[in-house]
Amino acid sequence: MRLIRLSTAYPKFLEQLYAEDALLRERPFAEQHRALLSQPYGWNNLWTLRFGALGYDVLELVCNAEPAQRRWAAENGLTDDDPDWVRRITAEQVRQFRPDVLVSNDYGTFTEGFLKSVRAECPSIKLTVGWCGGPYTSVDPFRGYDLMLTNLKRHVAAFREAGMRAEHMPHSFDPWWLETIDQDRNDRLDFSFVGSVIKAPGFHNERERLLLHLLRETDLTIFADLPRLARPLTRSKRAGYRLLRAVQKLPGGTATIARVPRVAHLAHEPISRIEDLELHPLLVRRARPAVFGRSMHQTLYDSCLTLNTHIDIALDNASNMRLFEATGVGTCLLTERQPDLTELFEPDVEVATYSSPPEAVEKARYLLDHDDVRRSIADAGQARVQRDHTFVQRAQWMDQLFRSLI
Repeated sequence: MRLIRLSTAYPKFLEQLYAEDALLRERPFAEQHRALLSQPYGWNNLWTLRFGALGYDVLELVCNAEPAQRRWAAENGLTDDDPDWVRRITAEQVRQFRPDVLVSNDYGTFTEGFLKSVRAECPSIKLTVGWCGGPYTSVDPFRGYDLMLTNLKRHVAAFREAGMRAEHMPHSFDPWWLETIDQDRNDRLDFSFVGSVIKAPGFHNERERLLLHLLRETDLTIFADLPRLARPLTRSKRAGYRLLRAVQKLPGGTATIARVPRVAHLAHEPISRIEDLELHPLLVRRARPAVFGRSMHQTLYDSCLTLNTHIDIALDNASNMRLFEATGVGTCLLTERQPDLTELFEPDVEVATYSSPPEAVEKARYLLDHDDVRRSIADAGQARVQRDHTFVQRAQWMDQLFRSLI
């Protein structure tokens, strides 16, 4: 069985990776590809490791890593300067690899049209698998996939209601990640948060409020890429947003916006209030630079206690990667007391929990003052992950599912 995984990475991660080695972008594709997969970023390298152990031939691509992808194109005689180079190069890589299974984590880039095109050129493809773990406005972009996987139960219900095949798959931890970090370091952070804060419908509005409360009451250290997200809006953009909100509320307002090319994409979207678009200055001022890959796992490992807070659309669904990344490296995790958390961890035994910002402050202070309790929770959480929530187990589950659909 041959499997290709098409992924795209956060541009800041790619920027940091190539900044660490100024000569990397000039090296052959094979060397750049190894460097990309050597970083425990997202699910990088896990498909190669775990599906490889199940007998698959695997190719994992970071399709928006421009230096690597353009090097591959040059090495394979694909020398045109197509502005749509991501899809153009990726399509040729798929065609040459001839996979049985195509997996993608970026439905915005690898659209239904892209999938139809590559299937026409590559008849070996028997199954296309998509992933969605964030907000979306329509199920239509997912219709090109034979199977949708998601960590959010509400997405499973929505996909199935739309007549699509969808399955719930919780995130996980991979033992390889522990091998990539320094477990002898003595540098310790008391209390950390590693993540992002995006102010948009369905994203991290509640997260911002929680972080602000904790910043005022504890020594929380935040690692996030905030300045780009928090850049103040210009006066003209502020006026434009206010005008669009006003027009959208008028009879026929949606149709009016749809006729204006530059803002037509907002016609059917909830247009945010100005105060919902800008991050609080305290949050921006106190945040340290974002960490990714090995640095992110190292930061979690170096933390005595780390905070988890879900995206707004998760509602009552314990679902994000941090649940498993933090517990997997052996750090005590403080997370929301979601109703279904018990399906994954035993609350206040394997992870510490809170149900409000004041309780999060109280729990954080208590755990930092009681090393034995904190360490016990951390050890129990790590043991639970190693027993029930590894990517090895997820790969075995996916393998059976994929084979049943081919």
